[in-house]
Amino acid sequence: MVSLFDIFNMSNVIKRGKFRIFGNLESNIYFDVSEILNNPRNFDILTDMLADSVMAMNPDRVAGAYTSGIPLATAISLKTNIPMVFIRREPKEYGLTRRIEGKLEEGDHVVLVDDVFTFYEYNLPYIEAIEEAGGIVTYMLVIVDFEVPEEKKKLARKGVDLVSLTTVREIVNKMKKRGFLPQDFKVELEC
Repeated sequence: MVSLFDIFNMSNVIKRGKFRIFGNLESNIYFDVSEILNNPRNFDILTDMLADSVMAMNPDRVAGAYTSGIPLATAISLKTNIPMVFIRREPKEYGLTRRIEGKLEEGDHVVLVDDVFTFYEYNLPYIEAIEEAGGIVTYMLVIVDFEVPEEKKKLARKGVDLVSLTTVREIVNKMKKRGFLPQDFKVELEC
């Protein structure tokens, strides 16, 4: 069986260097999950893992955060038969000028899907859009959690449980064990 780490490795998801993550925050590691889209079989395996997590959550809707969460939520919806919506950070400036595409009913329990969780403030506009439409975000499901402790606490205070398939620490430990990273490598998050 192929592991999530193997999928990341085969798809060249894990990047090292200096990357702007959010606002002025920079990191020495980045997860380009869009690389998995280049291999439909790996994407299928990844979204099977996500769909299994969603089934355990039993939501009324799956919401994809614009843009990375949209293909993930679409695949999850197709695999679970749970309706989906997608959420923009800001309303469209043309057409119907919506933030939410798809039908969201008052009181719907929603799982918000994205690729990576780093900062609460980045995800807050998606959560607020769902709440403004009458939905209740009960879970946020991501592939990778950067494990910034205070940020996860902020999400929990909002009533949202964070669920991830893996964490940065787990990935870095596997990379060290397999010789892809030096043993003294540490994830750096800097402003």
